Amino acid sequence: MIDELKSDLTSYMEDVTVAMMTPLSQLYAKELHKSLSGLGTDDESLVEILMSLSNFGVIDVSTEYTNSKKHIFNIQK
Repeated sequence: MIDELKSDLTSYMEDVTVAMMTPLSQLYAKELHKSLSGLGTDDESLVEILMSLSNFGVIDVSTEYTNSKKHIFNIQK
């Protein structure tokens, strides 16, 4: 469904719609990765992401982030 919507929407509306349809823990994990990658850390984004979550939310996003990194790098336990 998301792929169908992507083809019908403009770039900004596509980003907003995909973000609204993405589970919150996945969205935060993706944003966390964006704030940590590249040359240096986007401290403002990092603080905003982590401070807006409850303890359970931090654990949930941490788990999602770890699982997504295992998938990307194909890490096996």
